[in-house]
Amino acid sequence: MSYQISKFKKRIRNEDPNDSRLKILDDAYLTLTYAEILKAMKRAIDEFGVASNMKILEIGSAGGITASLDANIITSDIRPSHGVSLVIDGNERLPFEANGLKAIVAKDVLHHLSRPEDFFKEVERVLAPGAVVVFAEPNWNLLSRFIFYFIHPEPYLARQKKWNFESSDPMFSNQAIPWIIFHRDKELFTQKFPTLQIKVLDTPLNGISFLASGGVFSRTRIPSNFLIRLMKLESKSALWLRHAGLTRIIVVKKNYTSSSP
Repeated sequence: MSYQISKFKKRIRNEDPNDSRLKILDDAYLTLTYAEILKAMKRAIDEFGVASNMKILEIGSAGGITASLDANIITSDIRPSHGVSLVIDGNERLPFEANGLKAIVAKDVLHHLSRPEDFFKEVERVLAPGAVVVFAEPNWNLLSRFIFYFIHPEPYLARQKKWNFESSDPMFSNQAIPWIIFHRDKELFTQKFPTLQIKVLDTPLNGISFLASGGVFSRTRIPSNFLIRLMKLESKSALWLRHAGLTRIIVVKKNYTSSSP
């Protein structure tokens, strides 16, 4: 655990969300990567019976390019920045009525939340019956565990017993949280939130092409055109992505028979 914490403290990373947004928009491969993740989340919304052309709330929009990709999505974050239409307080209720939202999307958000249980209580409140929240989170196959544990600057603490963690740094995270909640503690989640159903989609995203790119903050000199070709080649093999995919799509759906507090 000490290695994981020290890795985070020693990270060299520009965390200005506007800088991140510009880096993505200036790179054809990264722009396509973000567009494909959003497309996959919207496809999951459709597949679970909610029309993705309705108003969708995105949580954790700062540093991304959702506003440039889909003007129909309400973008939100705790940090004000370009492309964020709604600034929210991460420690308070979402500014929506009970049963008021049909769909929420969140990319790389859940593992940054220090109190996930409080977040799911709020999700349970604001989602309408039959509505969904779709997460794009760090995957937990053998390759992704190795990458997140040894290479990625954010911690991967699979032995964390409880869901909550303490940190004064909003950029701190535990990338193992999705595995902990949706895999290791799936039965506990069902007990805590009987109105919410979990579905982990079979085929991950972001294979070796994303690893080779270096991502947003460690972008390599490999040309976008080559990475895009590699990405399209990888996308043709679900089996390959199950072994090499770094991003997992998880859907949490609220039961039609539920009633919110």
